[in-house]
Order: sequence, then structure tokens, then C-alpha cells
Amino acid sequence: PETSILFNMPGVWTLLDNIRSFENLFLDIYDQPTELKRLLTRYSDVMAAITRRACQIGIDVFYLQDDISSTNGLLMSPQLLQEFVWEYNSRTVEVARQFNVPVFYHSDGKTMDIIPVLLDLGIKAINPFQPHLHNLSEFQTKYLHKIAVYGGMDNTYILPSGTLNQINQ
Repeated sequence: PETSILFNMPGVWTLLDNIRSFENLFLDIYDQPTELKRLLTRYSDVMAAITRRACQIGIDVFYLQDDISSTNGLLMSPQLLQEFVWEYNSRTVEVARQFNVPVFYHSDGKTMDIIPVLLDLGIKAINPFQPHLHNLSEFQTKYLHKIAVYGGMDNTYILPSGTLNQINQ
């Protein structure tokens, strides 16, 4: 009872980044959208099957990772995110939700703009929430009791180079 099993899976964008790199993926969106969508469909089919099996063997949390933002904001427009990321990641999220397994989501960077989408997908928690990139009061006003923040609040500045007092705050 003191432990839980967190199943960690890269999202479709992260998987493709590993074989194509961000630069090529952005070009693929414009030069080869049909082929890219076929590949995304295949990936999401496999990911959904893996997620189903993980849920069947008894995971406690499904953790999906896709770095889709930077310190300056989203890496692509909300429309392109919907078309090339959310549509495909939603399939694995839905599988976990069918098994009543909570879904956590990871993306570094400025992520405040995607929180409504994450809530619509059924995401229960996000990681990290970097306070130097977000307005914490605005986050609390809009999303308190709607989505949790887990893990590091700041893995870029405070944790690696902050004082003990700053870290404990």
C-alpha cells in the first residue's frame, strides 16, 4: 500500500522526435502531412495496445510525456497541436481512462495555454510547473482543484542552483 506503479510512456511527438528531430518534424507537417499522419496513426495504435496491456496488469498511474512547449511558449499553434499531437495522444489517454487509471502529463516549458486541452482530455496532473514561466496566482485562480501539479515546481533554476532556503519555499 505504500507504493504505486507509474507507467511512463513517451507521447507521439516525443517518439517521432527521437527518429526525425524537431526540425524535420516541423518540415514534415508542411511537406508530408499525409505520411506523417499515417505514421502517427500507427504509433498511436501501438501505444494504445501497450497502454491497454499495462492497465490490465495493474498500473496505478499512466504518465504521458511530450515536450510540446519551450520557455517561450508552445512549439506550434494550437491547431497544429490538435491535428498532429492531441488527436493521437488522446487514444492512449482514453484507454487509461477506460480502466479508471489517472493520467499525468509532462511537458517542460510554458504550458499554461494547454491546460484547458489537458483538462478536456481528462489529464489529472501536470509536471513540471515552472513558476518563472507562469503566473502562479492565475493558475490557482483558474485551475485549483481541477488539475494537480506533481514533482518539481522548477527543475531549471531553483532545484539545480537555488539556495536551501529557496528550495524549501
